[in-house]
Amino acid sequence: MRASFSSDLDQGQGKNLIITMSDVTRERLLAQQIRYQATHDPLTDLPNRRLLLELLQQELARSERHGHLGAVMFLDVDRFKNINDSLGHRVGDKLLQEVACRLRRRLRQEDTAARLGGDEFVILVTEVGHTLSNAALNSQHLANDLLDSFGLPFEVDGYELHLSVSIGVTLFPAGKDTPEDLLQQADVAMYSAKECGMREARLFLPDMQQALDRRLEIESGLRAALNSDGFT
Repeated sequence: MRASFSSDLDQGQGKNLIITMSDVTRERLLAQQIRYQATHDPLTDLPNRRLLLELLQQELARSERHGHLGAVMFLDVDRFKNINDSLGHRVGDKLLQEVACRLRRRLRQEDTAARLGGDEFVILVTEVGHTLSNAALNSQHLANDLLDSFGLPFEVDGYELHLSVSIGVTLFPAGKDTPEDLLQQADVAMYSAKECGMREARLFLPDMQQALDRRLEIESGLRAALNSDGFT
């Protein structure tokens, strides 16, 4: 409810008071709905990339201020495309909703699970430790717990579906890393986990990024050599 007031002096005999009121409840509810739709994944109702980056920026500042470490965990569902291709997108979508529910149940109230799109999920873990060694150990325990949670099958439309996930983990704050940097690091660590055979968790190390950069450099060089008849 919004109110406005005005008054004037009526020839020395007193004040006249005019009150106008309007109900803005509907406007506020509409604004909240628009904000929610812009910051949440419509399929799983989890925060989307936009909201995740906002929350991560806030947590970065809080971690630096209070001297504790947090973690970003990048989860990718192994061989999800096979399920989508064989059983259809409707079953695939329901399966992603079940994955989101299972993630919520395994996390603390202060942690956040988000969906970036497809079969990619990210978990923002707050206050995971006060030293690098302690934070790494606690993150590994949580990652292993998440891996174990996917050992139980999912029941979707009469199908018993068995899933596994690969997890990449990075810790923060570290240097001048931005939220986007942290997502990239966790993504790189996740692909390292997949290369180890899937259903694995890996902590990001700088040499992972260096190896990835070197591989991309080699691939670019090979393409350029092919285009310029550089092979005999």
